[in-house]
Parts: sequence; C-alpha cells; structure tokens
Amino acid sequence: FLDTWGSNIGNKLGVSVPPDLARRATNMAMDTMYSGGMGANPGTVFRNALQYDMLSYPRLGPKFYRQALEKVMTKDGLKIVSDRGFFVDLAVPYGEELAETVSLGGKVGNLYREGAQATLKPFSMVDNVNRARVYWTVRYQFEDALARYNSGKINWKQFEKESDLISLSPSDRNIVRQNLVNGKITEAYEHMVRDVIDDT
Repeated sequence: FLDTWGSNIGNKLGVSVPPDLARRATNMAMDTMYSGGMGANPGTVFRNALQYDMLSYPRLGPKFYRQALEKVMTKDGLKIVSDRGFFVDLAVPYGEELAETVSLGGKVGNLYREGAQATLKPFSMVDNVNRARVYWTVRYQFEDALARYNSGKINWKQFEKESDLISLSPSDRNIVRQNLVNGKITEAYEHMVRDVIDDT
C-alpha cells in the first residue's frame, strides 16, 4: 500500500520518486520516534528489566524462578531460546533493503537506521532476557507437571493448574492439549510461552 501511495503522489506531482519512498519515510519516522522515546534512555531499560517480575512472575510463580534465571545467565540458555525464534532482532535487512545498500541514498538511509536502532540495543537485549526467562520458567514448569502427571503423582486437573494451562484461553488450551495428544511436547509448551510473552 505504502509503495503504491508514494508512487501515486509522485506521479500527480510530475516527479519521479523511488517506488518505496513512502515506506522508507515511514521507517525513518518510526526509527526516529522509537530512538527518541526509548533509545539510550537508562530509565526505559531499567523499567523493561522489571517487566518479568511485574507481569510474568505473578502468573508463573516462584517455583522455577531461580532455576530459570540461572539458565538465562548461560550462553546455552540464551542460544536455545534464540534458536527457537523467541528473540526479536533489530535492523535485520530484507528484500529491497538489501539492494538499497548499493546506492548512495540507500547507504545514507541505512546508516541513519543503524544509528537510530543502535540506541535501542540495550532495550532490546533486556527484552530478550525477559523472553528467555519466560521461556525457561514455562518450560521447567510444564515439564515438571507433565512428569508428575505421567508418573501418576497428580491428575489431569492438577496438571492443568500446575502447568498454568488453565490461564490460557479455551482455544489455546485445546491447541496445547492436541499437541500433547500428538506427542508434540515442545510445541505444547512453546505455545504457552508465546501466550505469556504476548501478555507482557
């Protein structure tokens, strides 16, 4: 839509503009606003560092708090969460953005974007640590409850409570249950991870 809109304006003004001018301008405006509002601001980084304890801890509880935090402090713990696709990367170029780097305008635009997004790096790093804490807490909680259910120590109702499955919407609960029926344990708890991350 933005590409068509920018080209239409250029045509009406009788000016030749790059086909993705509107998208570039929008990206630059967004980069500027986010960088100005959150970038290089210790207050926003500190506030984001408290996100897990304020929003996820009340839901997930204390049982695996320390164990998950210790796992997140390891390279392997972060790598697993990153490899599973739960981290958000800033300034990852794609498609036309890769081709743009060959032109002077593209190089200047990319330099501006890289600079603006570099100011958000501390915020992004803390956000990814929060995501990793959610991932490991949910995983440990889920695997512990499932192991106790499989060994007959708790019943299904207790499993749903202790794994926090009861906190999901009915449709999400059904997705997790179906994954369990199909033997897809990883998909089951990762669906729950996404739900908790979405709430924070």
